[in-house]
Amino acid sequence: MASSENENTKGFGSISDLFINRPVMTILLAVAAAFFGVFSYNQMAVNDLPGVDYPVIQVTVSYPGADPTVMASNVASPLEQQFMQIPGIETITSRNSFGASTLVLQFSLSKDIDAAATDVQSAIQRAMGNLPADLPSPPSFTKDNPNDLPIYIVSCLSNGMTIGELYDYAFSQVAQQLNMADGVSKVDVYASPRAVRIEVDTKKLFNLGYTMTQLKNALAVSTNMTGTGNIQGPTTQFVLFPETQLSDASAYESLVVGFKDGSPIYLRDIAKAVNSIQYDTLNFSIFTSEMNIDKTYSAIAMGIRKRADSNAVAT
Repeated sequence: MASSENENTKGFGSISDLFINRPVMTILLAVAAAFFGVFSYNQMAVNDLPGVDYPVIQVTVSYPGADPTVMASNVASPLEQQFMQIPGIETITSRNSFGASTLVLQFSLSKDIDAAATDVQSAIQRAMGNLPADLPSPPSFTKDNPNDLPIYIVSCLSNGMTIGELYDYAFSQVAQQLNMADGVSKVDVYASPRAVRIEVDTKKLFNLGYTMTQLKNALAVSTNMTGTGNIQGPTTQFVLFPETQLSDASAYESLVVGFKDGSPIYLRDIAKAVNSIQYDTLNFSIFTSEMNIDKTYSAIAMGIRKRADSNAVAT
């Protein structure tokens, strides 16, 4: 009886006996555990925020030439009245500046973002009758998610290009290449495109019997981008384009904006055309110890946004 009990006790020894008596198996198990641990660690996704669709929608309206007061009373207010009727909305925040209004709509967490977008679109349609008739384009909206904020900022610096030329280069060359990177959904260019500004001499305009509205309409007609006709042949058709696709200030000064006593009135007679940018109040500064402060630099920035289903760190 004593011998049988000793055998049973030896058979049910501690679990460490198994690994001590079989060193090869122990080493293989340890190596396998380490291998799968390293493999799993490299596959773990690292992100700043979880992929959550926050029910927030941003509405933007552009009305060039209007001051913030006009934007608040004639644009933002009619839209807010319609947005407040949407079920599930919690807060409405509007920001009005020269020629633009931005409204941020925050809904309750139980509100589906797609249903909220449909309600916002319907509210915009209802408000169109109360908005200014000469809006260049209807209000637009985007599903604004905190995860959609730029994950990377890239700056462009040049001492030989203007802001407008640098914007064209960044928008047509650099941004297009960055958009093709894996995980990138959009590249925002924080700058203003090129534009020609008309500085009118009001005294000369008044002496010729013209108003600012007439000058504006004359410029709009003179810079028409559509064709004026076509020539049809047996096998080929040609479209005739007038010389109104202007991009330089010197070309604008030669435009005929009206007639006085049968003589043409050129733009250079009453105004001065200047090569500039659309939003000349934008200011972008870069501070670096390596920059020569005696030189003039043009600088813009680009914000890189990731796709909703991509990883920020990997992108």
